[in-house]
Amino acid sequence: MISTASLRESTKFRGVRVSRAHAIVMEAAAAAKVFFKLNSGRRLMTEQEQMVREKGLYNSRTNPHGAARPNKSAPHIKQGFAHHANDVDTLKGGNRALARFYAASGIPVAFNVSTEAWHMDTTAEQPLLDAARKLEDPLRLYPADERRWIREYDELRDANRDLDRRRVLQRVMKTRRKSIWRAAQDSGWDRLQRRARYHSLLART
Repeated sequence: MISTASLRESTKFRGVRVSRAHAIVMEAAAAAKVFFKLNSGRRLMTEQEQMVREKGLYNSRTNPHGAARPNKSAPHIKQGFAHHANDVDTLKGGNRALARFYAASGIPVAFNVSTEAWHMDTTAEQPLLDAARKLEDPLRLYPADERRWIREYDELRDANRDLDRRRVLQRVMKTRRKSIWRAAQDSGWDRLQRRARYHSLLART
């Protein structure tokens, strides 16, 4: 099982710094076709200090667009924990779509800055850790070749690169998808992760 310390470490999701726990959940949301754009995640103390210099300290009445006071418990910092706040773009309702995915995964979130519709704060760490462990590798029970095809295809698709290679991958995934369907007719869908594998391949072909 992935350790709590590892889930609290920083990594990147689409170029934005987040805890590893958040990255795992966001990767799962993206794989589930949830549309969202992450603008800001975990911040260093120095980054928060710079924001205060630029925008001033947040005050709901006198400076509603200011930044939180730089300290280890600030929403985007939460030093030593995984459940920092994230700024999720409101474009096409992406902030709410991601919040629904978090809620469906058992992770409580709140939009608790009235002047910032994009500010999505994770209000408890343990549910985030639990969900990340469950979502860490949704392909872990798939055959190795299927995992390889899916991951390569998703990476190329997300980067909008190498259309020819993507077409090759789609062909082999389509062939495998059909073989799973045929096997399921003989001995059922509930063996060898057939149902999940079939739908993963179908979504990409």
